[in-house]
Amino acid sequence: MNKKSILIFGALSSFISVAIEICESAGFHKIYCVDNLNRVKEKEIDGYKVLQVTEIKRETSSRKFICCIHTPLFRQTVAAEAKKLGLEAESIIHKETILSSRATISPHGVLIAEGTIVSSHADISDFVLINRGVKIGHDVNISSFTTVESGAMIGGLCTIGEKSYIGMGAIILPKVKIGNNCLIAAGAVVRGDVSDNLMVAGVPAVVKKTNIPGYISEN
Repeated sequence: MNKKSILIFGALSSFISVAIEICESAGFHKIYCVDNLNRVKEKEIDGYKVLQVTEIKRETSSRKFICCIHTPLFRQTVAAEAKKLGLEAESIIHKETILSSRATISPHGVLIAEGTIVSSHADISDFVLINRGVKIGHDVNISSFTTVESGAMIGGLCTIGEKSYIGMGAIILPKVKIGNNCLIAAGAVVRGDVSDNLMVAGVPAVVKKTNIPGYISEN
């Protein structure tokens, strides 16, 4: 039997075990965790081999990859490096996701964890990472490299720009437009449009920082 294989970039990410579970649920039998920063001391994560980038060609013939790094800017950089190695991005959706047949999911690099609901006519672009239990309303557009954390809710007819970060439990009310490189803090309730490069927080959400260069992890 041909065993499906996948490379997961981001062995240091706190999302790595969730990414492994998503891949397992989708029928991947050979999973390799790639340490793109050369910092992981363990040889295995959850029973799967950890590879340095320089070991990929020697250790596996797999050419498919996903990137489980939360930070949008970092995920974009790592994805570009993976493509330079001749690897091809794969989209993987946990089998316990509720996905409307009328939703559109890019085949390139999307990662969706279990318990997420994606409603009709939602459109999810390249390398979007969606954590557990997210609810995405109808006619929502989520642009490339955006991260949506656990328990977030995005109302119908919303637009989320590129490389934005929607924090855990955030609520974005219907018809709201979120710009590019925005940070929506955990638990925020967003009632109005958010322009590019802004951080908003609170209930209701208000601007806390301006001219941010996208979400940059303190780590």
